[in-house]
Amino acid sequence: MQIDYLADRPEHLRTLAEWFDAQWKHVLPDRTVETYVERFRTHMNRREMPLTLVAHQDGEALGTASLRTNDMTSRPEHTPWLGGVYVAAPHRRRGISAALIAAVEDRARELGATVLYLYTVDKESYYRGLGWEFVEHTEYLAQTVAVMRKPL
Repeated sequence: MQIDYLADRPEHLRTLAEWFDAQWKHVLPDRTVETYVERFRTHMNRREMPLTLVAHQDGEALGTASLRTNDMTSRPEHTPWLGGVYVAAPHRRRGISAALIAAVEDRARELGATVLYLYTVDKESYYRGLGWEFVEHTEYLAQTVAVMRKPL
């Protein structure tokens, strides 16, 4: 498995957009595959946010994660954010998400960040296991989420 910038693997852009549309349609019903394609185009950076990483092997996308200036509009004081962590179902439980998260943490450090934030609906214990700290529970996009942080 390799992890590269989406900017270096644009052939996976549509796959990522399709994953996001299927995974988060219930939360963001106004978004479409094309909306996500356009959003991912803005993430095709290497040295500035937003940027997206893609895990891939033998020409197949396995998962993705992004580094964003802000991922939660109700918490603009927190920056930057880990967001959009997703691993395709057939490839889960193989350490891919942990590798993607670590890679995003590394990119955040390279860009000068000293702390990184995320929000999650149901993976709080997973992130705690990766060294993330709980900040608060709050409502966001009609869901209760845990906001977490990780000192870098």
